[in-house]
Amino acid sequence: MPPVGQIGVQKIRGQLSECKQSAGEYRLGSGDRIRVVVLSDTEFSADYEVNSTGAVQARMLGAIPVTGMTTAELEQILKDRYTAAGYLRQPRLSVELVGSRPFFILGEISRPGAFGYLACLRVIQAVTIAGGYTRRASKSRMTIRRFFSNFAEEEYVSEDTLVEPGDVLRIPERYF
Repeated sequence: MPPVGQIGVQKIRGQLSECKQSAGEYRLGSGDRIRVVVLSDTEFSADYEVNSTGAVQARMLGAIPVTGMTTAELEQILKDRYTAAGYLRQPRLSVELVGSRPFFILGEISRPGAFGYLACLRVIQAVTIAGGYTRRASKSRMTIRRFFSNFAEEEYVSEDTLVEPGDVLRIPERYF
């Protein structure tokens, strides 16, 4: 059996790898801000915000739906479209995430609302950003609705659960 301190280190390492994996597979959605840099022609470089329909208005190409794509997938689509349209022969471009969509928290919390997302955010950190629990909050029945969930279902979470951009966290009232 490993020493007690070693168990804590293993747990922290597992949480960090979990966080890195979710950051590497980030999927774009409404409210995200991206930067497109075209090295061969800076006229095509710009910052974009994913609109409410899940698209960006790329220069010279018009609306491109991006919801659910990674930045690498969008990069390839832009290269293909700029080449097919004849604007660039061999486009060298990159797409990076500049800002994430907010997360939302409501219920028995001091300041419910929308808050800017921070990398590797956990439920307890989200609660702290929102001013903490009210005295009537139930910490054992907290739920989260995931942004990319296909269903309108909420899942029960603990204070250690990762929060992702666009998620809605609900803190219910406890029973007395």
